[in-house]
Amino acid sequence: MAESGQGVVIVTGSTVGIGRAIAGEFAAAGWSVVVNARNAD
Repeated sequence: MAESGQGVVIVTGSTVGIGRAIAGEFAAAGWSVVVNARNAD
């Protein structure tokens, strides 16, 4: 990853599994995270 807090990252398929883990890691590093899923839940 580049330096933390450098922008926005979009993670698709982020409700479970590796997508969710990746979204969490970016968020913990200070990035703004946009997530996408098939269901609103």
